[in-house]
Amino acid sequence: MASVETTTGGGYVFCGTDAQATGATNMSLMKTDQSGTIQWSKTYGSGNLVETGKKVIRTLEGGYLAIGSATSTYVYPFVVKTNADGNVIWANYYQSLSSVNPTQSINDVIPMADSGFVFAGSSANNYSFLMRVDKNGNIVWSNCHLTGTTILNRIIPITGGEFLATGSRSNVFYVARLSATGNVIAARTYTTMGTTGWDIFPTSDGNFVFCGATASATTLMKTDLAGNVYWAKSYNTTLPWYPSVRELTSGSFIVSMYANSYGPMIMTVDNIGNTPAVRYFGSGSNNYADRMKATSDGAFVNVNGTQFMKFASTGNFTCTFNVVA
Repeated sequence: MASVETTTGGGYVFCGTDAQATGATNMSLMKTDQSGTIQWSKTYGSGNLVETGKKVIRTLEGGYLAIGSATSTYVYPFVVKTNADGNVIWANYYQSLSSVNPTQSINDVIPMADSGFVFAGSSANNYSFLMRVDKNGNIVWSNCHLTGTTILNRIIPITGGEFLATGSRSNVFYVARLSATGNVIAARTYTTMGTTGWDIFPTSDGNFVFCGATASATTLMKTDLAGNVYWAKSYNTTLPWYPSVRELTSGSFIVSMYANSYGPMIMTVDNIGNTPAVRYFGSGSNNYADRMKATSDGAFVNVNGTQFMKFASTGNFTCTFNVVA
């Protein structure tokens, strides 16, 4: 599985990819209770394409939205919206976001107050795009950023209907402030933060903490909205994959990732990025670890391949089970 989301009943819904007898793959969703007992498991796709699942979020209507990709001649975004039982409300293949390069992928999605969604992604020739759809999946607007070699990995809403995004530009950590229709208001790169930005989290004091990566280190940085840096740190974590960061109630931070050769890893640092405490949890089975999610009881959850992890703010496990549909 590639992603986990909490449910209103205290359980979890997982998003991933399911192999078919035809040799194709389908996007999959699976819902469990809090102990890992499967309540339902469903697949989505045409049956003759290579369709994969990357991330799932809850919708305002109480169902789920899953993003992934479909491969035929090109790779293009595949998005499925379901009700609370996993039954399809709509499923769309977005094949015409730009004529520059039809091979594109959605890397992140956020729900909007009108029950629509905003997607952030990139193309095969590394231009980035934002797209907004209504609650029925119809495109409201799409905006491609064709300047530079840019990838967007993470997007969050900020004040005034704007967005803040991070990713990579010309192989350097990249941050962009975007208008309500996806136009770039301001953008900059940070060479000290490595090659790629993976996550953003708004802090309790009105600022932002970013998480990035190099080939051998995880990086953290705190800035204001204008991009002015309060502090930036680097931690030797050996080829981190998909690191994510969250703020704890104490003002310190917790980072989750998959560290090459070590497996799933949790790191906690203080409010200025110092005194890191690191815990490794086995070898893992997959290099993909989605951004951690906060639970209603103050813990965090993540999934890495077939391994589900729930851990306290100290980084200690409170629950773990294998995710097998």
